[in-house]
Amino acid sequence: MRNCQMLQTDQPDGDYKAAADGTDESSAEKLKGKAEQVSISSFDQRGFGWGSSCPPDPEIALGFVRASFSIPFSRICGPLSVLSLAGVGITLLGSLVWVLGGKKSA
Repeated sequence: MRNCQMLQTDQPDGDYKAAADGTDESSAEKLKGKAEQVSISSFDQRGFGWGSSCPPDPEIALGFVRASFSIPFSRICGPLSVLSLAGVGITLLGSLVWVLGGKKSA
């Protein structure tokens, strides 16, 4: 009963009627007028969508002992970049096996 009440077409002007008629702000015609062209060449494609540079070593201050320590990201960036490429390679090989494994002859 509630669904029928919500979907009645004889309701007064409102958001539902505007959406049903296609005259609201999110109608296809109004959104087409706001569309913009995006250039893909401006995207940085190095690093597979992630930043490819090593972050700086953060310095964390310990207020209760008046000392600080840093996390040495610069030491682990080299091995992590190799592991990143290995992970992408393993994923590509797994995808290839998955796709080719699905083509079995009868």
